[in-house]
This record gives sequence, C-alpha cells and structure tokens, in this order.
Amino acid sequence: MHNERKIEFEACPFCNSPLSKSPTNCFHCGAEMMKGYINTRQRKQMLAIRILLISACLVIFFFLFQSVRDGGVIIVSGLLCLLASWIGPLLFFKIKNKKNNIWKKKPIPW
Repeated sequence: MHNERKIEFEACPFCNSPLSKSPTNCFHCGAEMMKGYINTRQRKQMLAIRILLISACLVIFFFLFQSVRDGGVIIVSGLLCLLASWIGPLLFFKIKNKKNNIWKKKPIPW
C-alpha cells in the first residue's frame, strides 16, 4: 500500500494565499504574525504599573539619599531603577502573552 502524505500549508487570513516559505509572513499582501501580542487593556495596565514603580522609586530616592553627598550614586541608581521600571512590566506581559498570536497587515513599501 502506498501512503500519500499531503503537505498542508497555512493560508493567510487576509488574502488566503498559501504561506509556504514562512508561516509568520505573507509574501503577497505583507501580513505578519505578531507573537506575544499585548492588547490595549494590558497596555493600560502596563502604563499604570510603570507609573507606580517610578513613583515608588522617586519616594525611595527622596528619603534614602537625602544625606548622600555623592551625586553619581544617586544618578546611576536612579537610571537603573528607571530602566527596570520601564522594561520589567514589558517583559512580564510578553512572557504572559507568549502564546497570544495575532495577524496584522502592514502596508507594502513599494
């Protein structure tokens, strides 16, 4: 008996053309699958978390570093805290939405 294997290609959700080369990009219409998509509600939550973290950092620096005379320590630790408060929520929501994929159609540049 001869078993035939059918190779099924995924189809683009916008133009219905087969996605043979890359299952995440459509060559015909320019659509692209975005992995780890963060929706609008989660973006608002991320902004609120960032504001809370930055506010907490400002309060901590105000009370802890009043007696410190070295400005370099304050600036470096403040920049590190600001960077962590910006990147931390983004990484949290990206990891949380790791399996949340969405197709977006991007304009073709030509």
